[in-house]
Amino acid sequence: METSAKTGLNVELAFMAIARELKSRKAGTKDGGTFNVQEYVREQTQKVNCTLPTCGSS
Repeated sequence: METSAKTGLNVELAFMAIARELKSRKAGTKDGGTFNVQEYVREQTQKVNCTLPTCGSS
């Protein structure tokens, strides 16, 4: 993940992803469902970059 201390780009996203990863590890889910940092970042980035009315439509 690329961040910028100068502009603040993705800094909050990086901290949120790490916090969720740590929370997931502490919970120790037994069903095999674990938190995926890469997927979380991808989802959050798409939400931020999606400004068109047709975004997300097939």
